[in-house]
Amino acid sequence: MPDGTLPRAAVRAYVEGLGPRDRADVGEDVLATIRDGGYELANPFDAVDAGIRRTLAVSRIDVPAGTHVGAFPHRSLHARTHSVEGGTLILLDTGLRPLLDRVAATLVASQLTPARDEQGASRYAAAALQQRQQREEADAAFADAVTAYLERDPTAPDAPAEAQNTFGFFMARSAERFALGHEYGHLLAGHRHTPPDDDPRNSRREYEADELAAMLILRGVDEGAEFRWRALAVAGPFLFLAVEQLVNRVRGTTDGEHLPPARRTELLRRIFEQAGARGLLHFAEAWVSSLVLREETIVRRARG
Repeated sequence: MPDGTLPRAAVRAYVEGLGPRDRADVGEDVLATIRDGGYELANPFDAVDAGIRRTLAVSRIDVPAGTHVGAFPHRSLHARTHSVEGGTLILLDTGLRPLLDRVAATLVASQLTPARDEQGASRYAAAALQQRQQREEADAAFADAVTAYLERDPTAPDAPAEAQNTFGFFMARSAERFALGHEYGHLLAGHRHTPPDDDPRNSRREYEADELAAMLILRGVDEGAEFRWRALAVAGPFLFLAVEQLVNRVRGTTDGEHLPPARRTELLRRIFEQAGARGLLHFAEAWVSSLVLREETIVRRARG
C-alpha cells in the first residue's frame, strides 16, 4: 500500500525529463527546490488511491508493481504518468483538489437550500426564492474557482478547500477517483507506448482507459448504499469533465493527449448505460447539468 510519500529520486527523474513547455508551467523556483531536496512530496490523494487499490484487490486484479501516486504542480487536470526505474509515477496536479472542492461545493449549494421543518429538523428543498441572485452568485463562484486554478502561484501552498457539505465532498472525491482511475486504466490495459498523435489507436486507448475508470467507480460503491450515494459516485466523472471543459474554454487551449471533454462525456454516458447504471446515470447528470448549461456565462465571467 502507498505510504503517503513519493520516491524523491523518481520525482527528480521525472523533472529532468520535462520539456520546455512543462518546465515553464511548473516554474523554475519549484524545479530548483526539488533539486535541492526541499520540496514536500506529500500525497493528498492517498485515500483515493487506497480506495482504487482496494477495489482492484477485491476484483483480484494486481496493481502493477512500483506504482506511486502523488501530487505535483504540473498544471494539468489530467494525471501525468511517468515510467521510472522499477515502476511508475502517477502525478495529480496539486491544484486539482481545491478546484474540484470549490466547484462541487458551489454546485450543491446552488441547488439545495437548507431549511428547518416545524420540529426544527434540518431538511433541504430546491431553491425557489431569489433564484436569479443565487444563480449569479454561483456563476461568479464557478468563474472564481477556474481563474484561481489558472492563476495560482505554483511555489505557494494551495489555499484550503471550500467548506464542504457531504454531497459536494463525495462528488469531488469521485471526480478525483475518475482522473486517477483513468491512468490506472492505461496501466492495466497495457498501454505502455504512446502511438503518434494521428494514430487512430489513440482514441481507442482513451476509451478503454475511461471504461476501466468507470468500472472502478461502479465496483467501488457499496451496492447496499442508498441510491443517492451511488448516483453521486457516478456524477464524479461528469463533474470532472465539465470542469475540464470550463478550464479549456477559459484558458483557450485543449489537451492534445485526450479526447475532447464533450466527446468523453458522450462515450462515458454510453459506458455507464451498458454497465446497467442507467438509473444512476440520469440522477448523476442532473447534478452536473446546471454547470454545463451555464458554461457560456461562467466562461465570460472568468475571462472578464
